[in-house]
Amino acid sequence: MLPTLSFFLVLILSTNVAARAARADTLSDDEPVHVYFGNGCFFHTQHSFVNQLEKLILKRSGSDITALAAYAGGLDDPSTEDLCYHNADSYADYGELGHAEVVSMTLDDSDSVKEAAKVFFLDFKELEPGQWTRQDVFDRGTEYRAVIGLPGGVTGPYYSAVSAANDEVHKLKLMEGSGGDEDTIDTGVVWVYDTARFPSRQAEVCLQFHDDAPTYSEPYSERYHELKDTLLEAGTITNTTCPVNYIC
Repeated sequence: MLPTLSFFLVLILSTNVAARAARADTLSDDEPVHVYFGNGCFFHTQHSFVNQLEKLILKRSGSDITALAAYAGGLDDPSTEDLCYHNADSYADYGELGHAEVVSMTLDDSDSVKEAAKVFFLDFKELEPGQWTRQDVFDRGTEYRAVIGLPGGVTGPYYSAVSAANDEVHKLKLMEGSGGDEDTIDTGVVWVYDTARFPSRQAEVCLQFHDDAPTYSEPYSERYHELKDTLLEAGTITNTTCPVNYIC
C-alpha cells in the first residue's frame, strides 16, 4: 500500500517540529543572548531600554551599553548587507522589505531577558480598559508593529521568560511571526520571531541615540547622545552603506 499524501504532510510537519526543538536545545543559558524588541518608533524604544533596563537594572554604562536601533522581521533581504531607513533612492528600504523598527540587545541569561520583556510590556499604554497600544499612536504601518526576537522564537529556551513577564504585566497576545507580518496597532498582538531566521540588522549611525519626535517628548540629554560616539569608538556600532535618509 502506497503512503498517502496526509502521511507525507504529517512526516514533514513532525520533521520541522523536531528540527526546531533540536535547535532550541542547543542554545545555552551560559552564552550571551541576542534579542530584539520593537513597538513603534525605535528612538523612544532605544531610550527606554538604555535607561530603564541597561542602566537602572543591569547597571551598565558607557561602552557596556548594547541597545541599538535596528531593523528586523522581514522576509526579503536586500542586495546589500545593510537595511536602510526611507530614502529618496528606495535603497534597501527596510519598510519596503517588510522589516520593523526594533532595538537589539545582548543580555546575559533568562533573568535579564525577563527584565527586558517587562520593560517592553510596561511601555505599552492603555487606550481603554484592556486595550494596549504603542506610545505614539500616530506611528502606523507594518514598520511599527510590535515584535520580539528570541533565539529559537516561541520554541526557544527564553520564550518562557518572556511569557512570564507578559503574564505579570498586560497579558498581550504573543503570536509566532512568519515575516513581514501585519501591523499590530490596537490589537494587543506581539509577533515573536526566531532570531536565527529573522536576525536584526543595525540601523544607520545617525539614527542611534536620536531624539524622539519633538511633539512627543523633550530632547534627550547630551550624555545620552554621547553614547553614539562611545559605541562607535568601541566598535559596537559601525558605519553602513546606506545613503542619506529622510531624517539624517
